[in-house]
Amino acid sequence: MSYTSGDLDYNDSSCRANREQNDPSARPAIKGKCENLDDYDVVFLGYPIWWGKAPKVILTFLEGHELAGKTIVPFCTSHSSGIGSSNPDHIKENISVFDFSLTDNEMERIAAINRNEKHDWY
Repeated sequence: MSYTSGDLDYNDSSCRANREQNDPSARPAIKGKCENLDDYDVVFLGYPIWWGKAPKVILTFLEGHELAGKTIVPFCTSHSSGIGSSNPDHIKENISVFDFSLTDNEMERIAAINRNEKHDWY
């Protein structure tokens, strides 16, 4: 089911997006499936940050596709949360899904990223 503007009104604690984010078992449906994923070795996985984490629909995607052996490149957008305050926690929570590991130093570098700085790599 598509999201309406009311579903995404995160200032309303009862909106659909907030209910899903607070429900560990929530897996919103995806309209279709990526049928030709076998054709790719690298998958760029982009998502917005909702309350410091990826939306639950990202878990629907990750759990619904065979990603073993692929390089997953997660990236996110956010109006108010920097990648440093949100992505490291999400990566740590889902490290087995992403199928890669990060050193403590790499995690510290991610957490130190200033979202207001312009970098040549993003």
